[in-house]
Amino acid sequence: MLWPTDQNFCRDWMSKNLFEEFLLVLDSLQLPDHIGIWFFDYYLPLASWLNKARTMAGKPIIVGICGAQGSGKSTTCHLLTTILTKAFNMNIATLSIDDIYHTRATRCSLSKSLHPLFLTRGVPCTHDVSLGLEILQGLKKLQSGDYLYIPKFDKATDDRAPQLDWTCKTGPVDIIFFEGWCVGAVPESPDKLITPINQLEEKQDERGIWRHTANEALRTSYVNLFAMIDYLLFLAVDNFEDVLQFRQLQERRLSQSTKTKASSKSQRIMDDNEIIRFVMHYERLTRHILREMPHRADLVIQVDHQQLPRDIIINKTL
Repeated sequence: MLWPTDQNFCRDWMSKNLFEEFLLVLDSLQLPDHIGIWFFDYYLPLASWLNKARTMAGKPIIVGICGAQGSGKSTTCHLLTTILTKAFNMNIATLSIDDIYHTRATRCSLSKSLHPLFLTRGVPCTHDVSLGLEILQGLKKLQSGDYLYIPKFDKATDDRAPQLDWTCKTGPVDIIFFEGWCVGAVPESPDKLITPINQLEEKQDERGIWRHTANEALRTSYVNLFAMIDYLLFLAVDNFEDVLQFRQLQERRLSQSTKTKASSKSQRIMDDNEIIRFVMHYERLTRHILREMPHRADLVIQVDHQQLPRDIIINKTL
């Protein structure tokens, strides 16, 4: 068993129909069928753990899911939502930190007032923290008949999608997944910021303004946002080098999914060299998270090179 607890999950109580639906979700996400082997030993126990957490709380809970690019955050949310909805009769909402990026116009303004590198989405300061707080607080307060629109960010156009394309969520909500590459992150010690970590910092952030400003945002404005999290799950990859490979795979999938949605002129699909530069923006904080978050996340799911769960560490028992 991958799940290292004394809980016994009887396979007989779970209907065949749910497992078949789980496989259908894999197919809809264009994921390999062999992920299905983790249904009983990983996804079902994890869903049961979350169900217990929600039951103990007696109110809606926010579950932060942190992980480097391509570690499987969105996939985890989709698959857990399927199980929690069908097996536990829960109403699940998901907010990605990517979907509260500032608009491109706002980031253009930040690139002029703070530092040119803030034009590129990713690091703290490029998110609309107030919008994130508004959405999370609003989702927790939803009653029967209430609804709330959850924002979307269009990565193909590098801008926030129009409100007509936002997702409408009706209440009441049981669990809110708040997922993202830096969800729950804490700032580094200022002395760690002195030496550039890659060529991007060395050549384009010589005085350290960009990295210090982003780090300070984690110390200030992001604190209230991440304080909304009741339980923190961390999808831990082995090392930062895996992130580039995962990000390249993401971009290929994005390219395929947008071919029929927009003309080539409106797409912002990156080639391999652009991806290498793009990932450099994330490198410092990703490495920091990989070092420190395993010690404080409530659950740590170790992910292998094929983006599959390899082991689970439970730091918070229920």
